[in-house]
Amino acid sequence: MLEEKLIGKAQQQHLLPSALLSDDTGLQLWSQITCLPDYYQTRDEIQLLEQYGAEIAQHFVPGCTIIDLGSGDIRKVRPLLDALEATQKEVQYFALDLSRAALGESGTFDDGMAWSKTVDRPKCFLSLGSIFGNGHFNSAVARLSAWADTMRPQDRMLLGMDSLTERTEVWNSYHDSRGIFERFTRNGVLQDDPTMHRFVIRARRDVVYEPLRIYFAAGDEIDCYENFKYDPVVMRKQFASAGLSEITIWQAPSGRMYQYLLSASAAAPTAGGASFTIKPMLSVHSPNS
Repeated sequence: MLEEKLIGKAQQQHLLPSALLSDDTGLQLWSQITCLPDYYQTRDEIQLLEQYGAEIAQHFVPGCTIIDLGSGDIRKVRPLLDALEATQKEVQYFALDLSRAALGESGTFDDGMAWSKTVDRPKCFLSLGSIFGNGHFNSAVARLSAWADTMRPQDRMLLGMDSLTERTEVWNSYHDSRGIFERFTRNGVLQDDPTMHRFVIRARRDVVYEPLRIYFAAGDEIDCYENFKYDPVVMRKQFASAGLSEITIWQAPSGRMYQYLLSASAAAPTAGGASFTIKPMLSVHSPNS
């Protein structure tokens, strides 16, 4: 995985696999980031689940298995779990994350998908925190399609996505005064690109790493972290291309975050899905530039 993404010159882009940022240290730093005053995403999502948790819980059938993909320390999902407990429905909740320290168990999305196929009960996949749907459009659709293919008519997915396009708020959410976000990226520089905030490591000089036969010329970049902001119009294009249907939608009190309840479409998407060119919503620069 590391070689394929770092050497991937066919796409003229070197990618640092996100799993390399998400060791125990990285995930502890990420937990600190989500509590920062300017990092609105987690706070907004918690507020959404606090306000609409009881309504969302009504869509979970008794006896279902909830699979929380990328759960972290489960702080985000707690209001929904509290709402489900209040209904007294019998449900099973399983949290999946890369951090063994956070949960006691750990695994990748591939592990979670393989395990989910062994579950006979109705399932609801949770993708909170702008996980699924967060990527270059066609890549995001490909990931969603893979999960849609595993979903039966009785299965659901609850997907959260950030839609904020206000430049200063987005900038401040990723550039804290304590430098925690920089420490997070360095544990595993900013450019313009439609709808996303992007962090890169740039080579200051030519670099050769013989064990992987990797060569970086001065100025070459490794993408470390990309975070996209998509509104409901774009997300519905993703869902249609991935073979998913929107059942209902909830908006956070702030207006910045959305939760989508999804099912697998009755009709499968056309082979390869649709390819869309997305009009830029946001390119982030320093507010002072």
